[in-house]
Amino acid sequence: MTGTPADPDVLHPMPEQPRVVLLKPLITSPLIEVGEFTYYDDPDDPTGANHRMDGPSTFPFPMIMPGVHIGSGAIVASGSVVVDDVPEYSIVGGNPARVIRRRLHEEEFARLMALAWWDWPLAHTTAHIRTIMSGSIDELESVAPPHS
Repeated sequence: MTGTPADPDVLHPMPEQPRVVLLKPLITSPLIEVGEFTYYDDPDDPTGANHRMDGPSTFPFPMIMPGVHIGSGAIVASGSVVVDDVPEYSIVGGNPARVIRRRLHEEEFARLMALAWWDWPLAHTTAHIRTIMSGSIDELESVAPPHS
């Protein structure tokens, strides 16, 4: 990985991984809001992938109906049809998608929500991407910018 911040407006943020696609430059409807680093694994078939469970960041995407909010850190099972809002750091699946379980205990959830690493400055996020991807919450807190 380079020390250059990822550009959230570039379709393929990692040229050496052409299957990784950021959704922000792909979504053109003003009715859909997508986070800066929301991505999926395959531009030809965004319905399948494996979720990392060992870090604060997750990915890919099922069918999400208009008006639905997907909470930070949520995992949505492949092939799900999401018709209701998905709580932060929960795992949902099915048709219609239902909460299967929470990913974190309440204390861990509160700590990650307070950190809000997804709102960190881009350069800071890039500098600490390994910790964001697979570090512990303690490690994430130790590298958080002073105002987090």
